[in-house]
Amino acid sequence: MDTPPVTRAASRIAAGLATLVAALSLASCGSSGDSGATASTGAGAQGRAGTNATRLAPMDLTGAPRIDQDPAGAAAGIARYWSGYQRPSGDVFDPIYKRGGIRYSEAEWANLAIRLAVATGDEQLARFGLGAADWVASHPGVHRTAPSSFEDADMAEVALNLRRLPPSAERDRVARRVSAWLAKYRPALLLDSRYHTNKSLVEAVAIVDMLRAGVPLPRADFWRRRAMGVIGRSMPQVARTYTTTTSLGATTVLSDPTKNPISYHALTLGYLARAVQSLGPQAPLESRRLLVHMARGLVFLTAPDGDSAQWGRSQAQAWSGALGAYGLRVAERYATARERGRFEQTARALLTRLQTSYHRGPYGLFYVPAFADGGPEKAYTEPRGVDVYANAVTYVALAVKALAWQLDVPGGGRPRAVGPLAPLDGAVKLGQGSNGETIVVRRPTLWFGLRTAGMLSGNHGYDLRYDFGLYAAEARDAGGTWVDIIRPRPQTDGSGVDSAGPVLITAGGLRGYPTAERATTDPSGRVTVSVAWVHGTTTLARGNVVYVPLATGVRMAVLAPPGTRMEVSIFARDPEITAAGVRDGRALAQLGPGARVKVDRKRYGSAYDRVQRRVRVTFPVGAPSWVTYRLAPS
Repeated sequence: MDTPPVTRAASRIAAGLATLVAALSLASCGSSGDSGATASTGAGAQGRAGTNATRLAPMDLTGAPRIDQDPAGAAAGIARYWSGYQRPSGDVFDPIYKRGGIRYSEAEWANLAIRLAVATGDEQLARFGLGAADWVASHPGVHRTAPSSFEDADMAEVALNLRRLPPSAERDRVARRVSAWLAKYRPALLLDSRYHTNKSLVEAVAIVDMLRAGVPLPRADFWRRRAMGVIGRSMPQVARTYTTTTSLGATTVLSDPTKNPISYHALTLGYLARAVQSLGPQAPLESRRLLVHMARGLVFLTAPDGDSAQWGRSQAQAWSGALGAYGLRVAERYATARERGRFEQTARALLTRLQTSYHRGPYGLFYVPAFADGGPEKAYTEPRGVDVYANAVTYVALAVKALAWQLDVPGGGRPRAVGPLAPLDGAVKLGQGSNGETIVVRRPTLWFGLRTAGMLSGNHGYDLRYDFGLYAAEARDAGGTWVDIIRPRPQTDGSGVDSAGPVLITAGGLRGYPTAERATTDPSGRVTVSVAWVHGTTTLARGNVVYVPLATGVRMAVLAPPGTRMEVSIFARDPEITAAGVRDGRALAQLGPGARVKVDRKRYGSAYDRVQRRVRVTFPVGAPSWVTYRLAPS
């Protein structure tokens, strides 16, 4: 998003310096924005906003509203807790990074706290939001030195919602400062009317809301045309490249062309929904259509257990599910009656996963599931599976803000009854372009997704999260529970070309990495990918990789060309090598004949697993090579 990435070594040095700087700044920070609010949870007070707290008692989630039943209620509880980390200056301290003032967290907390205060009349949330907004407004220089699309959008929404708070001298004072801050707006990205990345859309939303709030923008008509050009013309045009025809109709997967990391599809959907809601009757027809097309994309991308962000950067971050659920529910207004039920079903699955896999831990919300393994702090040690730009105070706020936005959909985001829906069984191709296709296969007891782009297509510095092949698979057990039978790929540092395979190895030791040239599917869900195995700029061989759905598993099969052999990597949390194959909890990878197995000493990490081990499987020269991923026998 807006936080620049740094190297891991620099990150460790910066973390140490940040701790020292935070300690010094905590001792000398001023008193503006002191809210004096207590941060309460279901079990009572945990701290006092406007203090120098660096570690509060863990949030007590006993009796807390469920995210999938009352998303705004859950958001309010988390926000009250985080108000205990607000410092006297109004900024919000990050208990993991050990510092405050992290861009654009204060604007997010201000936005969501004030929106929730408007809905609930909660004075604690109002004071929290006013203090955070006042802190942002006291730093007008950022428009010149480091403009942020997200910060601008949040502060524009703050300006709108401040009008809805009960009148008070403090509200009016902060409102004047916020308006003056917004009036100094300089574009972070919107230098033309073209859609470049999700930030183009976010900045367009910021302009729309600034104009709605009556902010005295210089050249207001000019900026309005720029914003509407992105929302109503450029973005729908770009989306056509990434739109396919499915059983639901035109279906789009779009975030940041050309890589389109899948987490950001949900983010882009959520902010497009925000644009459509803000514009109301003035929302362009093409924008409303695209909203529905992108909602269809998320329906297919979402696994049965509600997971939808398995590959690419920002893997499995909580805001993806929260923004996706909000976008789906806004899209329901423009969908057919049949689609409304499907969108609601998917939104509920996303929120249920947030409840079961994220709504826990010391800060009320883990922003990646790996934090459950030893706590958030350990997830920032090697092997690191969390993106270097991610932090708790910003990314928890982004997820909680999307939950608060559920107040703006019918029923306040509470689930509604959905009638029987026809199954979406079969294979579907999603997205196109230089990043290849995402292919999703669904059957009554199986779901899997695979990517056709290879690691030689310029994929984010050879990060394995962008790898070719199967990126996730789930099977339903006899009790109806969906179980992961493949672990999503780990984050890697891009020090060299890598792939989980199938990697072709020549007699001379050259390694050929798979890149798809064509993919076909059949009604059974079988996927055949025509592959070139490439070393550098040289194509070593061509062949087919076939993915065959089974009752509770999927088989990957490939025939090694004469004189070559194939290598496949299996990533597992706790691999157990047995005669049956590689077992990892309830998942089992069965191996073809003659396979040799070696567990790497190196440890990996993903947003799902704090530690993963890599099991390399090598098959005989010229032999058929296959791996069946399935549920392990009880």
